[in-house]
Amino acid sequence: MTGPIWSVAFSPDGRTLAATTDDGVAGLWNLNVDAAIRRICKSSAGALSRQQWKRHIPQLPYTPPRPGG
Repeated sequence: MTGPIWSVAFSPDGRTLAATTDDGVAGLWNLNVDAAIRRICKSSAGALSRQQWKRHIPQLPYTPPRPGG
């Protein structure tokens, strides 16, 4: 979606957000937190080496995302 958002609505169960732009493009977003965590972990696994982690976020122990979430 690139245009201004025209309208938004939540599904009755609150797990999906729908939005439309003023040019009629629609988008759906899954709001399930567990699904989001799995998707983020899967797509970012191996993104930071131990050395990169230490350089960018030294205040946290090295716990890289796992492929399975």
